[in-house]
Amino acid sequence: MVGTMRLAFGGVIVLLILWLYTRSNDAGLRNAAASSRAPASMSPEFKTLTQDMEAQRAKVMQLTQLVAKLQGSARMSQPAAANPAAAPAPVLPHLRGSMSPEFKMFPCISDAEAARLAKTHLVEPENGAPRPECDEVGLCACPGDTWIFDGRRCLPKKGSQWESAFKTLASKWKEVPFSLEEYAENTTSHVNTINKEGRVVSDDVGELSDEALLKQWDSISPRDTFTSYYASTYTGQRVLDIGSGMARQTLRFAISGAYTTHVDIYQGNLNIIRRIAKMKGISDRVTTIKIDGVEDLEAKLSKVAMFDHICAFGSLHHMPAVLLIPEYKTLRSHLRVGGTWLQLAYPINRMGPEMDFHHFGQMTDGERTPWAEWMDSGKILKMHKPGKFVVNWCGIVNKDEFVWLELIYLGEALA
Repeated sequence: MVGTMRLAFGGVIVLLILWLYTRSNDAGLRNAAASSRAPASMSPEFKTLTQDMEAQRAKVMQLTQLVAKLQGSARMSQPAAANPAAAPAPVLPHLRGSMSPEFKMFPCISDAEAARLAKTHLVEPENGAPRPECDEVGLCACPGDTWIFDGRRCLPKKGSQWESAFKTLASKWKEVPFSLEEYAENTTSHVNTINKEGRVVSDDVGELSDEALLKQWDSISPRDTFTSYYASTYTGQRVLDIGSGMARQTLRFAISGAYTTHVDIYQGNLNIIRRIAKMKGISDRVTTIKIDGVEDLEAKLSKVAMFDHICAFGSLHHMPAVLLIPEYKTLRSHLRVGGTWLQLAYPINRMGPEMDFHHFGQMTDGERTPWAEWMDSGKILKMHKPGKFVVNWCGIVNKDEFVWLELIYLGEALA
């Protein structure tokens, strides 16, 4: 009886938190969350937006700490309320960075619309393959653990490149983006690149002199208002950068005073990060970790302290969802309650009607890309279960190009 009452009481508290959060998360705060601070100067309007965002974060922190205190642990005992991102969000404001033209973020689509679009991609099974099942947020899966859903159908896992998932990823992601994105109305251009593709093999970049490497990295590292805002709020905090590549944004966080840990599957990428950190004089705040799989990730993260923030900038969507879920779980176990999950991915409305995830990856990241899953807030929340998150904000750049979102972690659901 006592245990039942404790679970019921915990559930009431969680629902109260989410109700208060939803009430407070109005259009002004969503707009503030998508804005960011240029360190050199700040307009009165921009200063107000930044202060509103910081006040919103403080509210969520106070509420999550209250739950942990009342329950005696950081674990949640009841499912979260309906996804706050399911309803259309207000249009987020124009943003202007010191090196980037104005661009616009649009509302993320609803879970129902994502589910509808996901089903339009399905085709009839062939050769005895099972039919995939899709849920209310558009997350589709094949029965059992011997099949992989490729965005259209179920394919056998046996004999596929996904039997050795991290080797497959490493064969591609030694090649990383190496240009600066500039955003204009409904388009993105790549500048300051050293080749027409805007991508390089990190081992080739590693052959540059220190002077040439630093000059090139400085020319492609974003200084837009989005990056500047998070760099300013992460000062003094611990940030995990998963699938770091060249760490074009996250090293900016370290330069501004954050303690960053960069995790990647290719050593050449990490070598570049260490060289840049040394030349910037921030080696004492920068750690690199090479991993070969999810178990290796857990073993190495278990030796370091918990993180305040996890960043996945274009990384946690490049293998099948069924294989990503264990990685999400491992990462989540190293994020403190009240911490944030900041992710960049591709929205479903960018995916062509007859594309599978293999061809979608080739379109978004080049012909050698093995896979790209579409992502949105509802799908990511579902993949995190039994972890509990709420959506702080979600926006799409240039209508269908990238989806950016920030989640706040509330803990795990008890069995």
